[in-house]
Amino acid sequence: MRPIDVELPSGRRQTLTPDRPWTVVLAGPEPTIVPGDGPIDGSSALGVFWPFGEWVFNATEHQALSRMQLNSADIVASATVRLAGCSSVSLTGLFGPPPPSATPPLPPHALSGLTPAPSTDHWHTVGRVGTGADFEVDDPTVLAGHAKVRRDADGEWLIVAVRGRVFVDGISCSSAPVRPGSPAIVGQSFLSVADLEAVLQDPPAVPATASSSGLSVSAAGLCVHNGRRPTLTGLTFKVVPGTLVAVIGPSGAGKSTLLGAVLGGRRITDGELRVGGVLLRSGRNQRLLQHLVRFVPQRDDLYGELTVTETLDGAARLRLATDATTTERHRRVDEAIDVLGLEHRRNARVDDLSGGERRRVSIGIELVGRPRLLLLDEPTSGLDLALDRELMRTLRRISRAGCTVVINTHTVAHVAEADQVLLLNAGGRLARAGRPDEFVVAAAETGWTDLLEAAGRRNPEADRERQAPRRPWLRLPQPPLGRQFTVLLRRGPWYGVGTLALPLGGAAVAAAAGGLRADPNLTQVLAILVTVAALSGTALTYLDIVTCEAIFKRDWRAGVRPGKLVLTLSGAYIVVCAGLAAVMTVAFLTRRDGFAPAFGVPPVTSLFVVLFLLLVASMALGVLISAAARTVPQAVTASTVLAIAQVVLNGSLFHLPAWLAAPAVVLPARLGLAAAGGYADLNAQRRGRLYTDAMWRPEAWRYWAMLAALIAVTAGALWLAATLLRTRWHRKIE
Repeated sequence: MRPIDVELPSGRRQTLTPDRPWTVVLAGPEPTIVPGDGPIDGSSALGVFWPFGEWVFNATEHQALSRMQLNSADIVASATVRLAGCSSVSLTGLFGPPPPSATPPLPPHALSGLTPAPSTDHWHTVGRVGTGADFEVDDPTVLAGHAKVRRDADGEWLIVAVRGRVFVDGISCSSAPVRPGSPAIVGQSFLSVADLEAVLQDPPAVPATASSSGLSVSAAGLCVHNGRRPTLTGLTFKVVPGTLVAVIGPSGAGKSTLLGAVLGGRRITDGELRVGGVLLRSGRNQRLLQHLVRFVPQRDDLYGELTVTETLDGAARLRLATDATTTERHRRVDEAIDVLGLEHRRNARVDDLSGGERRRVSIGIELVGRPRLLLLDEPTSGLDLALDRELMRTLRRISRAGCTVVINTHTVAHVAEADQVLLLNAGGRLARAGRPDEFVVAAAETGWTDLLEAAGRRNPEADRERQAPRRPWLRLPQPPLGRQFTVLLRRGPWYGVGTLALPLGGAAVAAAAGGLRADPNLTQVLAILVTVAALSGTALTYLDIVTCEAIFKRDWRAGVRPGKLVLTLSGAYIVVCAGLAAVMTVAFLTRRDGFAPAFGVPPVTSLFVVLFLLLVASMALGVLISAAARTVPQAVTASTVLAIAQVVLNGSLFHLPAWLAAPAVVLPARLGLAAAGGYADLNAQRRGRLYTDAMWRPEAWRYWAMLAALIAVTAGALWLAATLLRTRWHRKIE
């Protein structure tokens, strides 16, 4: 498909490329063309050029259309004009205020190279049940006004994303035709041509959507490599929608790799894998899988400080449509609690739950979004036989409620509760597949141990080495900030005492050393305040991610970008930093004098701002340490090194040579002392004036530059932390 040139009323020509739609926007006395589509009925949009194999112009209902023309042909509201064979068109007309007695526009007519084809019907909205849409979808992940559909003169349906994502052929798109065999996907629901035709009946007869059943999963000759080592080889199977499937096999057979492939976290090197009939293509279906597939990891990584209801409500905020009402959210939480049998424990804290109850809460985190495909990694691991059977029966009930459930497990005691069993051997091949009773008969003859041992014998041909490139991953709703505050508040009084102890003690020691106005000990006073603030900020966060990474990673799998996770975490601690800065300021100034006024900034404000920005920057470095570290000892070591650097290189102990001064400018303690020292004219007040520091000069621009540098360090550290997490999590799904 070739580009098309559009001549605007001013005579300027613009080339539209077929890789995206282009919107004609009235932004002043004449229109302009911008990439993208946006809401087709937007207040300033006149129409959209769509690249549908041939260029098509779809007009909106804007009043200015009564004076717009394409190649001198009048365009009316909601008209669809095909530009078959056109390499250029001219856009003309009067776009100022309409005349007082404007006559009705003429209908579009045929021109050379233009084939107007007004639609046979108007736009129909697609939205969640209860939102008043023309086509209501019983899917809690669908937004109100999620999309619009329309049938043109040729009987072809067009779907346009308005407020939410739309997928056709597994690819996210702003608009696309819906054809037989190629349904559109909104939220977790598939809309076929037959479904869309129902809205044209009189009266409209909208059928129950496919969201009432689970999704199928099928593979044909599926091969997956982990680096150069084959982990799945020639796998062929089919999972029927709405069933419970158990994947069993010896360690290293590729059970987790199979789940990772369905999640989109493994490179498919050969064969094909389909979810809901959609062929998964390398690097092209990640956003779709984010909407369709839910995953429960083996570890029950939950916030122990929250109750069951609070945990599931926080999960519902991430997994339901962003415009879901509080009533809808609470209803989904209540349904999940009822299905999982946790009604009697709904107000209990997670820390007080048994192992089986924690496992059910972990499943409930995904269940609140009413998934159509649920994957679980070793859900019965660590449970006794009674809890194992109870959980398997719960999963079977979930599958009967319209959700395909696939688990991998080493526990075979109650595999008979499943509808289908897949046995993988040590070479990542399918050794056997069938109904559970067939496996029970085979196990009765040879024993489960012998059956799994036979599957554990590797096939040398399955170990051939092939390099498989790494698969790109998702860009993943905003996590609830309130959850982070709740977690902090639930950590108990000793956490609060520990958080306040260092800032209060540091302010008291600094006040004992001297004041901030014409004091010979000014250097020591500022050094104590700055060092205490720097250490307090880092101590807030250097363990947060490394100890709770599995929780953050699960949120990421639900669609939260690493950057949003980092910002939510740091947002809660910024409030804490403000409180600590206020505590230090008040604790110090109640005993000692503050700065002399300078630079037009009140002394109290200056002390608070310097301490606050210093705390925030150090907190951000703590987040970076926690994101970079893989273990707690690594985080402790890194924070210790940072603490030493902040004390030694802040400039208060000795004159920093150039080779140390250069890297020290990224240390919050160095920048904070420079800002405070410049405000107090520290060079002039140092006892003995052993040396001076250029960063302590009493210059207003330098003072503001140091504060800006603290903000830059904060932003840089948080960005780098998000980048590290994104890079690490995109490598594979564990």
